[in-house]
Amino acid sequence: MSHFFTKMQVCKAIITQFDPTGRRSLNEVLKAYFKEHKQFGSTDRRLYSEVVYRYLRLYKGCQKDWTLEQKIVFCNANVHADNLKTNQLVAAFNDHWGKELNFNPAEYSLALDLIFPQAALMSPSLDKKMVLQKICTATHLFWIRTKRSQTKQVINELNNKDIEFLEHYIQKNALQLPNSTDIESFSAYKNGFFEVQDISSQQTEMLFGNTLKMNDNWWDCCTASGGKSLMIKDIQKDIRLFVSDNRGQVLQNLVERFQRSKATFIQKGVVELLQKPIKLPETFPKQFDGIVADLPCSGSGTWHREPENMTRFEQLNLNEFAKNQFEIIQNITPFLKTGKPLIYITCSLYAIENEHLVAKILKELPYQLIEQRYFTDGDILFGATLVKL
Repeated sequence: MSHFFTKMQVCKAIITQFDPTGRRSLNEVLKAYFKEHKQFGSTDRRLYSEVVYRYLRLYKGCQKDWTLEQKIVFCNANVHADNLKTNQLVAAFNDHWGKELNFNPAEYSLALDLIFPQAALMSPSLDKKMVLQKICTATHLFWIRTKRSQTKQVINELNNKDIEFLEHYIQKNALQLPNSTDIESFSAYKNGFFEVQDISSQQTEMLFGNTLKMNDNWWDCCTASGGKSLMIKDIQKDIRLFVSDNRGQVLQNLVERFQRSKATFIQKGVVELLQKPIKLPETFPKQFDGIVADLPCSGSGTWHREPENMTRFEQLNLNEFAKNQFEIIQNITPFLKTGKPLIYITCSLYAIENEHLVAKILKELPYQLIEQRYFTDGDILFGATLVKL
């Protein structure tokens, strides 16, 4: 029996165990499968993980009458990794099965409308070819943001450890590293000289312009683990930063990141932004000089990294996200001083969460739009700068 036959059987078994409507991520399914089948070495695990992830990206674009083997071959032929060894590993598997099945995937085309949920609702500002290319690229790299004053030290340590990296063509303190990099072993990481942060997230600093003033009070109202808060502190270390989230454990993660980075915030608090009226901790100011609202959304701008989420999307959820986003903006508006900026951010491709929501804000709330744009170098993010009238 061909070893390629065995490998195909394993891939099919993993795909069968993944429930597109369930709660377990594909990564959890893979971990459980490899724990149960300990005979697989690292190369086999890498192949199976890559083949199954590629399948999950594009299987909705396959013809319904194809066999599962044909669908696997088609999906893997149309996805490429930014890692040469991974591409070679998958190509050997896929070429064998293309010949075995007498199936040429190049004879068939890809349609974004089939692959991406509700593609018609995607923002017209986005190039659909670019979106499809992202879905068809399996990245094995990640971005870090170095502190502006420590970039040279981080680069020196990378060179000393013989780790290949790329500098962003504009943001010189943004570096791209292989996923296999053990950043926690770096003295630069332990000393807080850099943070893991997607390049598009880093580029949202453009939305702030020159609004971050010394001793101003800013509120990161949905801070999560604090990536953008840390970026704000790196831009203006003397900002008076207040952070909140509705999840206490997430705020604890933020505290740990701030401690490692040797950055400071004034106060944190568990705040429910959909509550009317919002109840801020008593130690928070009555009004702020600026608010960052990086709000919960469909997450569709990250689906190229987390393709299983494409299989779990419902249009009703999208409408609910947009409703909640507007309510949150409405609820936080009284806490923003007149003439001061609101920075609105999502990781969504859908206009209803982005441009359409901004239009609704301008129509129903006292704001002026300064700028709105997409960031697409990494994840696809939307951002808008508004000023309260």
